Amino acid sequence: MSSDIESISRIDYQPKVVESDGPVVVQFGASWCDVTEAMGAELADLSDEYGAVAFSVDIDEEGRLAQDHRIADVPTYLAYFRGNIIRRLERPADVDELEEFFESVYALDAVS
Repeated sequence: MSSDIESISRIDYQPKVVESDGPVVVQFGASWCDVTEAMGAELADLSDEYGAVAFSVDIDEEGRLAQDHRIADVPTYLAYFRGNIIRRLERPADVDELEEFFESVYALDAVS
């Protein structure tokens, strides 16, 4: 999984993601998935561009967390805002789709 984005575990998920005051994007992926690896690099770039908080979760290491969030395909992105999942993106077709996802998440933050 992308080394530029911090990997988190089930233990860290609640305080770092759910309890965050601002928007947080989480990538659920797997080290064996080429799309996860490619999109992980884009996630790092987009999080820098938007000043975003982003984390990654390896579904093989954190199977229970993936199961709790009904992750059926990788990569899957969840966007949280004030403890609620506000957006979900499963296996984006390309970088543009991931960027549109970020734009929609951070547009909500700007108006709240």
